[in-house]
Amino acid sequence: MSRLAIVAARTALLLVNFGFWIGSLWGDRLTWFVEPASTSRYAPAIPALVFSIGWLVAIVGAGIWAARANRPWVLNLAAVFGAIHFYTQWFEKLGATPFTVLVAGITTLVLAVGIWKYNQGRTLPA
Repeated sequence: MSRLAIVAARTALLLVNFGFWIGSLWGDRLTWFVEPASTSRYAPAIPALVFSIGWLVAIVGAGIWAARANRPWVLNLAAVFGAIHFYTQWFEKLGATPFTVLVAGITTLVLAVGIWKYNQGRTLPA
């Protein structure tokens, strides 16, 4: 039973991160919040910036917690989605020029080496 709970929790973390990723690109219109007779253009909206900042806070918080609680799977997930968030926001704001691609690639390599060093000597639970 505990194995099933771990799989469900990990799947939930993946889905939440994908939701924040999409939200950080386009935001969200709360069409379920208005009455069915109204059109969706009057629905309140959550801007993409709110998702972007919220996702950053969640990733950093989860990463810090995972490092302190010795949860390497969660830390690795936070690092992967942190890199995805970094690239998404970097290219959305700065565009993909040769220089920005080089800087973003070097930054990601530094992050990858850091996570690799962290994972050395640790065995990830199955």
